Amino acid sequence: MNTNRLSDEIDDDDDDHSYDDSCKCAEPVRRSRRTRVLNLSALRRTRHKLQFDDRDVPGLWRVEVNAALGESQAARCALDGFFETINPLQPDCFIFTVIDPDTGFELLPDGEPSCKSLARSFIGVERIGR
Repeated sequence: MNTNRLSDEIDDDDDDHSYDDSCKCAEPVRRSRRTRVLNLSALRRTRHKLQFDDRDVPGLWRVEVNAALGESQAARCALDGFFETINPLQPDCFIFTVIDPDTGFELLPDGEPSCKSLARSFIGVERIGR
């Protein structure tokens, strides 16, 4: 299983005041060196036997995203980054929930498809619990 290690900042080449004009989202995503930590819960939904590669998916994950994202964008970025990095083969066998660890509230992802700007706002993911 391939996981990105969490880092303290986004690429050093990023300018704190730059925007991504290629994003088709309603608002451009401001790139920032500050990060936001979210929790992602992956609960097994079914009693069907999981594929071998999915046996490590269930659990609690720490996901780090760009701090400049709004709540729904941060949730979308966390989910998309998790799926891109962990790559569950049977995603329908799980219930994925993004949680703000500071408030304990669930963050609902926006319904917009991912864009390149949000993909660059994903920093990393690591398991913090089973």
